[in-house]
Amino acid sequence: MAADTIPHKRYIALDVDPKMLEFHAVDYHRNSMEYVQQDFGVPFEKLDSSLQKLEGQIDFLFSNMTLHWIPPASRGNAANNIAKLLRPGCVAYLNIIHLSEQVLDYSDDDAEIKKYFRVHSRDEQMFGWKEELCRQGLTLLEAICEKKKYAYKTEQEFRMTSKLSRTWEVYCSDQVVGSDRVRVMASLEEPFLRYYRLPHDQKGNKQLSEGTTIYYELMTFVVRR
Repeated sequence: MAADTIPHKRYIALDVDPKMLEFHAVDYHRNSMEYVQQDFGVPFEKLDSSLQKLEGQIDFLFSNMTLHWIPPASRGNAANNIAKLLRPGCVAYLNIIHLSEQVLDYSDDDAEIKKYFRVHSRDEQMFGWKEELCRQGLTLLEAICEKKKYAYKTEQEFRMTSKLSRTWEVYCSDQVVGSDRVRVMASLEEPFLRYYRLPHDQKGNKQLSEGTTIYYELMTFVVRR
C-alpha cells in the first residue's frame, strides 16, 4: 500500500463510507495515518474543516480506483479540491476504473433493465476528467488507458468483494429512483458480474468466463499544480 512505499510524515486517508475507514484502520493501520470520512465530490468549502486547513500543503495526492464513483456533475468539485489541496509544484496520481463501452450482453428478457443502464465511453470519461482537471489550472502530465485483469483466489472472495463495492450502481441511470431503483439494482447484479468476467475481445458473446478473473480498463491521470 502507498503508506508503506512512499516516504511520509503524515498520511491522511479519505473515504465516504465509514465502514471502509473502519476496515482500513483495523487491517492496514499505520501510526502515521489519519482517517477522515469525506465525500470528495462536494465543494471545497464543504470539506471537513481539517482538510480545508491543509489548502496548498499536500505534497502528494493519490486516488486509487475511487474517482469513478463521483458523478459527472461533481467532477469539477473533485478537480478543484485536488488543485486547492496540492502544494504548488506537487503532483496527484489518479486512476479510475472504466468498463468497456459495450453494453451488457442482456437477453431479450432483460430489455427493461437495459434502458436503465448507461456505460459512458472511454473517450467520454477520459475527456470529462481531463477537461475538469485542466479547467482548475492543473497541468496534465500523463493520461493513459490500459486493459487490466485481476484474479480472485476464490469465487467466494469475488462475490464478497462485488457486494461490498456494488460497482454496477455507478452505471445505473439517475432516472431510477425509490423502490424501482432497488429492483433494478438487484436485477443488474448477476448480468453485470457475468460481463465483468469476460475478456474485452469476448464482449457480446454468450460464452461465460469460468473462474474468478475480472477484466476492466484503468484510466490513469498524473497532474501537477
